[in-house]
Amino acid sequence: MSMPQLSPRSNGEWLAISGLVAHGFGVCLIPRLAPVPPEHRVVRVRLTGSPVPSRRLIACVRRGSADQPLIARGLAALDAAAAALGAVGAGGERAHRGAGGEGGNGDGTYP
Repeated sequence: MSMPQLSPRSNGEWLAISGLVAHGFGVCLIPRLAPVPPEHRVVRVRLTGSPVPSRRLIACVRRGSADQPLIARGLAALDAAAAALGAVGAGGERAHRGAGGEGGNGDGTYP
């Protein structure tokens, strides 16, 4: 019998998955920021080695708004945080910016 492949989309789903693990129905990868109730007697183990699991963060803003002061500061803060963590592509992942809302390549397509 194979294990189901679950992909949580909200904190409520993380609670359900940690509950399944707590009752012996498997193992899972849970982000550090996802809540796990104390009654779910599970152990979090930091992963080490290579490759280390990572997450891609994408910031989307309305066309023409990326240069508004508050939005620009928010985007700059995300870039700075990524750079401080040594994230691959920090600051360089904005290739889609300025595409006029037409798509990542400026023609309605994305790489």
